[in-house]
Amino acid sequence: ERAIQKKIRRFGNRQRIKLLNRRLYRKLRGKGKVYKRFLRDEEYDEVLRGYSAVLRKEERERYMHLVKAAAFSYNEFSGEEVEFCKQVYHKVLYEKRKEEEDRE
Repeated sequence: ERAIQKKIRRFGNRQRIKLLNRRLYRKLRGKGKVYKRFLRDEEYDEVLRGYSAVLRKEERERYMHLVKAAAFSYNEFSGEEVEFCKQVYHKVLYEKRKEEEDRE
């Protein structure tokens, strides 16, 4: 967790959003929630829908919008948008850990 915080501080906000998304995607892949190396946007959105217990529809849609914009535009993003993406990252990872603990 400290490693990601350190990397996030070094980049601009657009790169921070891309980094958070890439980390989240890799974590989901590592836990078997994502089976393909690359997913289309619709497929990735479907995976995130599985976290509806912690991620409201509006949050998921906003997250997907920010991630797409960061990937395909050169616009800069606000610190608030980066914080929002961090919250989504932590919500999904926390929910994932909670599921694993519940199974044990």
